[in-house]
Amino acid sequence: MAALALLIFASTITPGPNNLVLLHRGATRGFLAGLPACLGIAFGGSVMLAIALAVLGAGALPRAAMPWLGSAGAAMLLAMALALWATRPGDAPLHASPAGFWTMAAFQLANPKAWAFLASLAALHAAGGAVSAAATVAVFAGASLLCSAIWLGGGRLMSRLLATPRRSRLFNRAMAVAMAAMAAHLLLRTWNP
Repeated sequence: MAALALLIFASTITPGPNNLVLLHRGATRGFLAGLPACLGIAFGGSVMLAIALAVLGAGALPRAAMPWLGSAGAAMLLAMALALWATRPGDAPLHASPAGFWTMAAFQLANPKAWAFLASLAALHAAGGAVSAAATVAVFAGASLLCSAIWLGGGRLMSRLLATPRRSRLFNRAMAVAMAAMAAHLLLRTWNP
């Protein structure tokens, strides 16, 4: 169980699109306002893991689905990047960062990297995991929430640095560029493996 928790923690704490969205949400809206996004990430990932455990446990995600999942994930990232880029200081951060529960849960379903990782977890489980499927999903949900909260809290700590309109605009644009770069990387990796 401890090895499983460490594996999940190590894979979900690393920088990625989810964590950038949480960093931005924490910096612009605060920790409590970002909790629905954290819960959406954990929920979406847990649903995916349950599907992977039930259906894909003995094999990998079909290769033909990866480019389409990658394209959907890249489109969501680009939409968020464009919204962030267009945000002016003083705009409501909610409109600039549409990262609520359902948006982040849906984003998990369009994330081929997440599917690949969770299918690998399911395959490990099918190969003789000592932990039940329900416990695996529970450990994933807990580790995902912890990692999400760390990124959200980091964003909250950054909020003091964004006190001026100029800094806020620069931060939004830097986050937009990072999200657009991740979308491009996602498209390249999924269409040219």
